[in-house]
Amino acid sequence: MDTTRKKYIEFIYSDIVLSESSKKVIENRVITKVEVSEKAIGFRFFDTLETTIEVDGKPVKLMSERIDESAMFYYGGRVYTREELAQEASGNQTLLDNMDRHGWNKVIKTRMGNFRPFKDTDILISIDNP
Repeated sequence: MDTTRKKYIEFIYSDIVLSESSKKVIENRVITKVEVSEKAIGFRFFDTLETTIEVDGKPVKLMSERIDESAMFYYGGRVYTREELAQEASGNQTLLDNMDRHGWNKVIKTRMGNFRPFKDTDILISIDNP
């Protein structure tokens, strides 16, 4: 039974209500070579350990939990602290309440216009907006 380590990239897509993701196997984690779809708000890398076993004469692929997961790389957007968001135009009270309730220090307004928590380990990649 051979175990292999595979590298993946996961792209995060978001709209106002739901977030979705897609993943694919990659050879390396070179950030400058990542091609981000116009619909993706960001990406992260992770690895898995994978092996195939035989059950009732049929191959079954086993995959580990994610290992060596990278920071989240947001492609465009703007990061706000709670104080900055409170100074913006009104209408952010629900978001401010969520920040307080969940202990979020920062949020990011993604390039699609929705807000997500922004962890200290997350990275914003600045892009030129046409």
